[in-house]
Amino acid sequence: MHVEEPYVTQAHPWMNKLIAIQQNLEAFDWLFWVDCDLFFMNPKKTVDSLIYAALERTPEASLLIAEDGMMLNSGSFLLRHNDWGKDFLARTVDLLSAPMPQSFQHMPWHEQAPLMYLGLVPAILEGLSEPELHQTLSASSPLPAGYDEHVVLLRQRALNSYPQELVQKTQHALPHEGYKEGDLVVSFNGCSSVLGRDFCEDMYQRYHDESLRRF
Repeated sequence: MHVEEPYVTQAHPWMNKLIAIQQNLEAFDWLFWVDCDLFFMNPKKTVDSLIYAALERTPEASLLIAEDGMMLNSGSFLLRHNDWGKDFLARTVDLLSAPMPQSFQHMPWHEQAPLMYLGLVPAILEGLSEPELHQTLSASSPLPAGYDEHVVLLRQRALNSYPQELVQKTQHALPHEGYKEGDLVVSFNGCSSVLGRDFCEDMYQRYHDESLRRF
């Protein structure tokens, strides 16, 4: 399925992205979202293999996603059609729809900010009542760390390999993983802001042509 027309014309594209997933999730066991600046490069690798590997390790896995060298990256991810997946998506939309100052809609990382918040913070604080939380923080005891048990982090190269040119340009500050032959996809998240629009459009074309040739 390819989405071009917005579901809600007055909403930002990244809000329409989440609404598109909401509108179609029930038709699938898993929904694999990919942004339009990502190309599939390896026809021998299957999405099913990512799901099976995650479920073997974590049976309750419901969100398969990767981090790049900076943060969680929602340029591509897999969401499971179950109660947790539907609730997680609904709460993400709610955080982006809320009035200021509670809304995440004006944060620079768009939908990635509420995805990170919902994946990390509730899991850390879950089960702590206000007195328990106060006591824990006062005692300087460590809180649980890590993502919600339903979130499975994959290597960046499994879902979001970046072009080597982008990786080399930013390696002094950000340890992104670069595309290598055999990777499932190559993704151009943030390419224009780092390498310039003209340079990146030339790369888009090269990888696009190669993707079409392979598939």
